[in-house]
Amino acid sequence: MKKLILISLVVLFTNCLNAQWQNISTGIPPSKFGSTSIRALAISGNNIFAATQDSGVFISSNQGSSWKAINSGLGESSFSSNPVTSLAVSGDTLFAGTNNGHVYLSTNNGNIWTSVKSGLINVNTLAMIKDTILVGSEGLYVSPNDGSTWAYVTTGLPLNTPYNSIVSFAISGKNILAGFGNDGVYLSSNNGSTWTSLNSGLADTAISALVISGSNIFAGTGNGNGVYMSVNNGSSWKAINTGLPTNSTVNVLGTNGNNIFAGISGNGVYMTSNNGNSWKAMNTGLPTKTNVMSIAFDNTYAYIGTSADSVYRQLLTEFTGIESEQNSFYFDIYPNPTTDVFYIDCGNNFNGYKVRITNILYQTIFNFPISSQITSINLKTLTGYGIYFVTLFDANNNNIATKKIILK
Repeated sequence: MKKLILISLVVLFTNCLNAQWQNISTGIPPSKFGSTSIRALAISGNNIFAATQDSGVFISSNQGSSWKAINSGLGESSFSSNPVTSLAVSGDTLFAGTNNGHVYLSTNNGNIWTSVKSGLINVNTLAMIKDTILVGSEGLYVSPNDGSTWAYVTTGLPLNTPYNSIVSFAISGKNILAGFGNDGVYLSSNNGSTWTSLNSGLADTAISALVISGSNIFAGTGNGNGVYMSVNNGSSWKAINTGLPTNSTVNVLGTNGNNIFAGISGNGVYMTSNNGNSWKAMNTGLPTKTNVMSIAFDNTYAYIGTSADSVYRQLLTEFTGIESEQNSFYFDIYPNPTTDVFYIDCGNNFNGYKVRITNILYQTIFNFPISSQITSINLKTLTGYGIYFVTLFDANNNNIATKKIILK
């Protein structure tokens, strides 16, 4: 047994030593005007799309080993003054937003682009829900039909100005979150038709990035106040900055499994796998003072885009050792999917733990203390099938892990 443990520790240590980012920017030209930005990354199937500041959009079909420009119809003559700022993709349908207020559509992976919206002050962010495209600009613009018709949405939203624009979206099921540059976080549960404020207790309302992980909402701030988290649908927030650099300005957030990634201005990438209780720098292989502007994931790699013409990737398996290092507890659920009963296994350290089970609307279904290593839960009484979230809390009521369970 001791030999097996020693071998496991050696493997973990070796994996952590080898874990590093690789520059995969072959085919993406350097900026004509100094450092530029990979402003957005999007992934669909085997294709990765990268939006650059003054060279348009690029595609890679080999996990970033090589790239080619896909700018036909995208107004490529003006990229230097009107860069592509945002991307959204669903299947073969790809949208691109530009700094001069245009939204472009491609239905063939970027081979040909057509303008479907113009006249906006700028386009900061895009998001898709099935066939509905949302555009974050000086206001919210929504199209339910791939850009054929548009609605300008104001119900429940603050007064929109160029200095108080929507700069980020996050989507989970029917819930859409919008982050404003000066007015915090807003929620819509009806495809963006109406909105409500989620700012109670949010000390910094300059929201630069949003992600949803399980039943938790993470908000990155643009005024140097790091990351905030809400475990109750935005009713309250708390700062979760242990391990982050002082005065962290967050450019982007990304989530993969239990891992939350934050791109920090001038400080590279940080990761938490315990819901923000602690963060760890993940910068091996990156230049010093790297500005990470975009994050994306496929089934194999994490990808980041920087402000210096570069895309990097790292194997997702290389983050597994870091997760084990950060989490000193064991937490598993099985069988998954289930038709009724499933089991929660907290290992030997279950004293004081509590569990909350929520649906995709973050409504609490069960809430109870853990009294044994293995606890059985019967979901047979629920009327709705689909996805539920199982969240584990420690004795201090810290949210330390969330896993997804599927009821079929």
